[in-house]
Amino acid sequence: MSTENYRNSDSFPTRLENTLKYCGSERILPPRYSEATRIASRKASRNHRLKYPEREKARQKAHGLPLQPCSVCASPESVHRHHPDYTKPLDIVYLCRTCHAVHHRKEISHC
Repeated sequence: MSTENYRNSDSFPTRLENTLKYCGSERILPPRYSEATRIASRKASRNHRLKYPEREKARQKAHGLPLQPCSVCASPESVHRHHPDYTKPLDIVYLCRTCHAVHHRKEISHC
């Protein structure tokens, strides 16, 4: 059997299968992050929400609105809601991930 055929055969374990643990007959995936990392992440998120309550209010009000295509490139993929002014929570600019990153890079370079 050639090496290529051996890799494609069902008997060759994949990297994921090598990391799986079994509980009875069920496979259990290993946790992606430790409990300490999850706790630190939740704490950082909570602190950010408390530090910027106007952003949290704007995000909550905009959450129920349907997503629209990117207003720059018209891409319907990975659309973000951008608030130019948090005091106007329903004044939203829809940007795809790429255009949103470019927008913030331009914003930072003008400071």
